[in-house]
Amino acid sequence: MLGQLQRLGDCDFTNLVDGRTVAAVITSFLALLEMMKTDTVVCTQAGPTEPIHVYLKEVA
Repeated sequence: MLGQLQRLGDCDFTNLVDGRTVAAVITSFLALLEMMKTDTVVCTQAGPTEPIHVYLKEVA
């Protein structure tokens, strides 16, 4: 997932999922939460049913 973000810069969460199975979505979401926790990415969402947009955090 980190490699994809480094190539793309930013994208929607659905573009980061490594498959369409429930397990793949859950695993990708847990990885995303961990990257948010370690301050690697920033996520935004306009509303409850809107896509989650993921940005790779800039290193200062």
